[in-house]
Amino acid sequence: MVPDNRRINQDVLIPIESAGDASHGQIVVATIVSQPDQHRQPIGSIKQVLGDHMAPGMEIDIAIRAHSLPYEWPEAVLDQAGNIPMALPQDEVARRIDLRDIAFVTIDGEDARDFDDAPWMLAVTDAEGGGGPGGAIDTVSAWKSAGLAVDVVDLTQLRSEARVSVLETVRAVPVREAGALDAGKVLHREVRTMLFADVVGYSRLSEEHTPAFLVGFLSRVAQLVDGMQPAPELVNTWGDGLFMVFADAMAAADFALQLRDMVTSVDWAAEGLPADLHLRIGLHVGPVYPADDPLLHRRNVFGTQVTRAARIEPIAAADSVFISAEAAYALAANGQDRFCADYLGTLPLAKGYGSQPMYRLRRASDMF
Repeated sequence: MVPDNRRINQDVLIPIESAGDASHGQIVVATIVSQPDQHRQPIGSIKQVLGDHMAPGMEIDIAIRAHSLPYEWPEAVLDQAGNIPMALPQDEVARRIDLRDIAFVTIDGEDARDFDDAPWMLAVTDAEGGGGPGGAIDTVSAWKSAGLAVDVVDLTQLRSEARVSVLETVRAVPVREAGALDAGKVLHREVRTMLFADVVGYSRLSEEHTPAFLVGFLSRVAQLVDGMQPAPELVNTWGDGLFMVFADAMAAADFALQLRDMVTSVDWAAEGLPADLHLRIGLHVGPVYPADDPLLHRRNVFGTQVTRAARIEPIAAADSVFISAEAAYALAANGQDRFCADYLGTLPLAKGYGSQPMYRLRRASDMF
């Protein structure tokens, strides 16, 4: 057994009779039953099999046990959870609008494992806007009746304190496209999926590598782009950097994984490039301003979401596709089962652009 703790610099011998149901490549929990000496490695016994290496959620199980965190619920908690009915009481069903046949997108999926805090509701209520079964006011009432904590932002009270009428509205000022051929054209934000990719260690390539990079690498990327349906709306490159914009999040995810697979499958040494050529890929979905670029004289996209998308690729692992939470939600909203988004935690973006939840994109068929 190879220890996960780097401070243990010896493999642990596991006798067959102490291996239990574990098989090669699995992650296990073991105890040391015999310390090492000058003639023998440590001997251990497997206590628990966590599962296959890189299985979804495995990194959480490893971290919990590596830091000796509690992972079993107290009996009192299990008893209280067992008293919660699995179905709504009929009196609640009768007074509410039943929307259970409509698909909803939630932040945490059915296999989420990070419910480590007590539930706490933050509700925004507006008495002047009316109310009814299933609304915010009704939900707050039900939450309080269950003895649970609620923080309420009362819009009616805020308007009263600010002396603002519910009828008053703030209208957005149209943004006109400066420098466009049609000076009166109004810009509108539209949701797009943006892909940024970058070759790891490109700055270390020599001048002699440039022709091979152009013919061997960029030509292969061009072949992938030419074969995409639907095609990306925008394609740009600067040396090793790639920037593409897609109208469809599914198409962008498919292309990102095809790009990853192409890079990992080619014998780059045979192409005259370093054998360890790798690619980082970032994906983000957000509202941008599509517009005619007055310098390039072609369509481009502008806005802070473009900058945010560009800050994901530098933190991506080599030969991986890191995607924002917005991209993960957009894929989930399509009701597809081709892609999986593995939660990586809240990670700091490049160049001090803050932190955000990050996911790793993979195909559902990938075993890593």
